[in-house]
Amino acid sequence: MRRCESTSLESVLLDPRSSIARLVYVENRTVTIRDIAKSAGCSHTTVSLALRNHYRISEETRKSIQSLASRMGYQANPHIQTLLSQVRRGRLQSQRAGLALLSKYRKKEQWRQMPNNKLAIMGAFQRANELGYNLKEFSLSEEGMNFDRLRKILIARGILGILVAPTPDDRLEFEMDISPFAVVCMGQSVRNRQISMVSHYHAHSMQQILQELRRRGYKRVGCSLDVGINERIENAWSAHYHEYQSQIAENQRVPLHLRPTKSQPSNLLEYTAKNKLDVLITDSDRHLHLLRSTGMRIPDQLSYVCLSTSPGATTISGIEQNNQLSGIRAVELLVQSINNGVFGSPESPQYIYIPGKWVEGNTLFLDASSAV
Repeated sequence: MRRCESTSLESVLLDPRSSIARLVYVENRTVTIRDIAKSAGCSHTTVSLALRNHYRISEETRKSIQSLASRMGYQANPHIQTLLSQVRRGRLQSQRAGLALLSKYRKKEQWRQMPNNKLAIMGAFQRANELGYNLKEFSLSEEGMNFDRLRKILIARGILGILVAPTPDDRLEFEMDISPFAVVCMGQSVRNRQISMVSHYHAHSMQQILQELRRRGYKRVGCSLDVGINERIENAWSAHYHEYQSQIAENQRVPLHLRPTKSQPSNLLEYTAKNKLDVLITDSDRHLHLLRSTGMRIPDQLSYVCLSTSPGATTISGIEQNNQLSGIRAVELLVQSINNGVFGSPESPQYIYIPGKWVEGNTLFLDASSAV
């Protein structure tokens, strides 16, 4: 088979007679990959790979073929493309197309011990299965695993999509050539902002809580956040808390409490007592148990609201993050990227934010101004 040469392809594209002929041809029937290959003077395999942005085809050739296809009026059917890809690999009946779940957990499926992450990842497995894909976990913390080995494994197995799982601690720095893969990050777990992402809408959660507290008449509003988590979400929580404090009377303002990741419980208790709070916002409902262990009556002595309530914890007022939907949407975006040939770092990555839902609970007063 002949391969496309950039010089011959350019001559085809610049030939006005061939352009007119192609435009007339488009009016009569649907343009196929073989039609494009014939006009470009190369194999249909090269055209197919170029239209999918495959790394084996040079960038110059890819752009030339894509431009030619556009001028000829070619429109791809992503469902047929996926089916043909499976047929070519001989796996249509025996094996589903594969997606990689990339994690940093020290043990396989350790994410099951983290309720919110578990919901997101289980949502991803559910949606991948519904779409006909086999989602398999690969952990970078596994013995002998590194980015170089991972890349070789994924290419050898014909895996085109990488779904980055929520990380247990610090964000992931991609030290790998991801050009052969479509990549979507679940949550803000990757430092590379040129990767598409589906995440809980953290900024909206803080805004919603502050609006609720203001509507209910709370005055002295305090907030304690894990400094590492707040940094990971690019200060979405702290930014909106600071904005709220700047808009209220000066004698009601309360400083933000940023806790080190391994802070002592006494730090939170000192902050609460020192600032004579009406209500405390925190990032984890475990702090409620700490406050109650001191004998504090909630909400009589101190009201409490959480930015991330545990799934099913309907007695705690705050936000239940819709993490299962985040996992579902992440897989849908990943499959869409594969079908559309969006591999590597896209020029315009997509950021999708999924809002949580308000849980009324019993740790807040409906009307704080009338509470005794």
